[in-house]
Amino acid sequence: MNQTKCFKCEHEFFIIPEYAKAHGLPDGMCPDCFEDSIITTLKTRPDCGFHGCLQIYVVYRNTKDYPGEYVARIHHIHGTKVGLEIEIFARSKSLDELRNSLPPGLHCMPRHPADDPVVLETWL
Repeated sequence: MNQTKCFKCEHEFFIIPEYAKAHGLPDGMCPDCFEDSIITTLKTRPDCGFHGCLQIYVVYRNTKDYPGEYVARIHHIHGTKVGLEIEIFARSKSLDELRNSLPPGLHCMPRHPADDPVVLETWL
């Protein structure tokens, strides 16, 4: 994971180079400036997004692998096959910064009492 500054808005953000490359994100441009980048990319993938795959963004706080940080992971739901693909979408020390990195148009669902304690919220 790399921290970089967006060449358009000069906002500092974290990005996983492999994730950016796999999803066609331009080098040095934050997701906010590349409007709807995730949705646009998913339209081209036959196994995700608008082609039969539900994506759930789960925000975690203080996980064992990232203590003291907020992490958003994407859970891909293919029909009845829940969570077969899980990838890190973003990490941040700031919850607001992490929320701002999520794609626009999502709805936040607060954590359920039965969720793992590190789960903070879920976005659909």
